[in-house]
Amino acid sequence: MSLNKTCENSACSGTICNDSAGDTSQRCDKAPAHFVSSTGIKSQEQLLSRLIDKGLAASDVGVGMALLGTLGYTHVVRYVPAHVAIVEQPSFSTLYRDITLDHAFQGALLTCVIRFERSFKSKLSNALANEAGEFAHMERSLFEDEGGWKQFVDGSRSEIVQKARKGSRYAARIASQGRQVPIWSALEFSSLGVVSKLFANLTACEAKRSIALHYGLDTSFVESWLFSLSFVRNECAHGGVLYGRELEIQPRAHRLFPQVSNRHAFYQVLVLSWLLEHDIPDSSQTLIDDVAMLLSCGSLRLGLAAPKDWIDDVRNVATMAGSHIRGEVARSSVE
Repeated sequence: MSLNKTCENSACSGTICNDSAGDTSQRCDKAPAHFVSSTGIKSQEQLLSRLIDKGLAASDVGVGMALLGTLGYTHVVRYVPAHVAIVEQPSFSTLYRDITLDHAFQGALLTCVIRFERSFKSKLSNALANEAGEFAHMERSLFEDEGGWKQFVDGSRSEIVQKARKGSRYAARIASQGRQVPIWSALEFSSLGVVSKLFANLTACEAKRSIALHYGLDTSFVESWLFSLSFVRNECAHGGVLYGRELEIQPRAHRLFPQVSNRHAFYQVLVLSWLLEHDIPDSSQTLIDDVAMLLSCGSLRLGLAAPKDWIDDVRNVATMAGSHIRGEVARSSVE
């Protein structure tokens, strides 16, 4: 499927301005419906006509007006090329359905990413503290790039201070300790994007190796998957689009899932299934339950590049993860 991610006016197309970790420098792309053309403000009727010209049936314009009124042209138009290619008789009603399902899928995915994020922060802070003490992140020798190390130390402190100024009593208590903030507090207030950069900047220390070993992966896979999950997390949190889209920050393809494209959003389900299964046994079934009804819709499944037998794929991943945890799979087979 070829993806058309452009709009008539590139300045108003909802372009994602992200850093390499997909951090929160992204901006939400829900621009006002009229903010789409440098040639002047367009009426709702003109915008509706543009969508019809792109291949949507003109039979349910009332739904189209509702789409523009609630979501805005800039957001809606990003779904149209893939939707027209997937659905046999695309209309405003089918488009509304698939956009709503994509949003619901993003909500389910975001919940899983947050669950993993919480677990990963805990494991990383414990591993670093065990190796270098409670102020491990202040140890320059643990990090490859000095600039990245200073950015994390200063940034995590700044984030705590900002939270304290906004009224967080917990952050205020941490901030009162001065610059000597323990590693678990520094990670508590850091985004997944920041944490992914911290992990990537670690030397080949025992903490980094132990984290990778826990997940049955090479450290390069952990780094890649963290960056991609962070990107997807921010897309979901900031009203982005996953349907019919190739991700700009893709997780490194693994032979654990050779039958699924790593370029599209469904791959994240398999990644999360593998990671969470190592943290929370049987979590894959919860993930299946969260998205099963959504992916029963064929057009959404195709829009996310999920295979028809996707449930079997997730269960196979859970089985492999369980075997790895029990030591039944040699580490070399999952690297």
